[in-house]
Amino acid sequence: MWIYPISQHRESASDANSGKAQPIDQRKVSVDSLKTALVIPHGMAARNFMLGQFVPDLLAFGSLSVIHDLGPGQREIAASLPDSIEWIESPSFSEGGYGYILRRGLLLGHMRVCNTVGMRRMLEQYRCRTNGFFTPLGGAHRVSWWISKFARSHEQLRRWTGKYVELQKRGKTFEEYVRIFRKVRPDVVFCADQRPPEMAPLVAAARQCDIPVGTFIFSWDNLSSKGRIPCEFDFYCVWSKLMRDELLQFYPFMRPESIYITGTPQFEPYFDPSLVLSREEFCSDVGADPGRPIICYAGEDARTDPENPEHLRILCDLVRNRAIQGNPQILVRPTPSDDESRWVETRELCPEVIWCPPRWKRSLGGHWTKAIPTRDDVRLLVNMVRHCACCVNMVSTMTIDFAIGDRPTVNTAFDVKTPPPHGLPVWDVLFQFEHYRPVVDLEAAHVARSADDLAKMVNLAIQEPRANRPGREKLVRLQTDDTIRSASCNIAEVLTAIGKAL
Repeated sequence: MWIYPISQHRESASDANSGKAQPIDQRKVSVDSLKTALVIPHGMAARNFMLGQFVPDLLAFGSLSVIHDLGPGQREIAASLPDSIEWIESPSFSEGGYGYILRRGLLLGHMRVCNTVGMRRMLEQYRCRTNGFFTPLGGAHRVSWWISKFARSHEQLRRWTGKYVELQKRGKTFEEYVRIFRKVRPDVVFCADQRPPEMAPLVAAARQCDIPVGTFIFSWDNLSSKGRIPCEFDFYCVWSKLMRDELLQFYPFMRPESIYITGTPQFEPYFDPSLVLSREEFCSDVGADPGRPIICYAGEDARTDPENPEHLRILCDLVRNRAIQGNPQILVRPTPSDDESRWVETRELCPEVIWCPPRWKRSLGGHWTKAIPTRDDVRLLVNMVRHCACCVNMVSTMTIDFAIGDRPTVNTAFDVKTPPPHGLPVWDVLFQFEHYRPVVDLEAAHVARSADDLAKMVNLAIQEPRANRPGREKLVRLQTDDTIRSASCNIAEVLTAIGKAL
């Protein structure tokens, strides 16, 4: 049973934002030939905005130009989209040594000023990267660390941000974006991720051409534990009221009316009936037995959970020893950013696991941001959530995915090695990050503090899947404001209102 049944109902952005952000007055919107420039800086953004409902919803209002940094992989995505879309490769971006030092100093200074639990932990990690006394990069890191110590207030950080943007306006990337915008002449520019530093010259160029430019806050942890947004946008689309409040907390100079609560398109595929496979079809696809329960083990990036392989071995041992009952199968999905090399030994020791990596197109040795998502992988993920009995992960966004599918999650909140990889017990580190605290406080996931706990919690998740359903429902509503069926439509309406308001 799904918490949010598939429905034809789609809220408007004004409904979703009622009492929360500036509403859209359709009487002031002209929908004739809206021209949007959508900026896709990496494959993750392409998955959220190019492989679902967003493009059809936006094209209903006019034409679309996509400025992308996908390289040859663009053809993979374009093949299933209308030929009317104009594709423009992003100009190359060279930040420059001074720009890198200033932006990194801003990032670290932002963490010092905002001082969340997550940011304090990230600062410790950045401090470890100031080594390398005899390398240019090590020197740049030490200088940026020193600069960040002078950050005293949000006002000072804002002035520094202005200096960084002015610096990027002197480069060729800014000039190239000005040329692109003067040629394309969009009504509005929308960036699918707020974090990349190349957004600074892009935003400056859009303003030079008198074009409104906005962004989407990409993920639930970006504001409370990641670095500073490299420049100021004209408007922002966010997942929820919670995210809007975070944005105003960490950037208090922002105008509340410039923030739109739209939801995120990344969860919409769970409500697309065309993606659903029968259990037999799904199990045939991944090589599973449809008669046995399936546990999905969802990996993290190596920095977040360096003990992913060790936790998987423990899970396999618990199944082998029948501490976990019901003879379940373990299906492993590493994160798309994982190069999979760290799993080799565990896969040899645990040949019974069903290895099911994301079906992305990735060049050998290429950076994960250049990996290209596929519609086949979207379908795979939808059916994993639908047909797996539960998910085991540490602090993954997959906790939300499985909650949307009304499936329980078990979090591995214990360390295997001594000393623990994070220096402190993982419970005292990752599970105290602000973005993940609601999962714990709402009891939206079962939290295993030991291997014995892991067996008990997985048994509970399989045998009593409704045990923590109320917490899962509260988590989904908190993170999405019930917009998960309508985020694409909401964002398209916001862009139309801004791009064509009279």
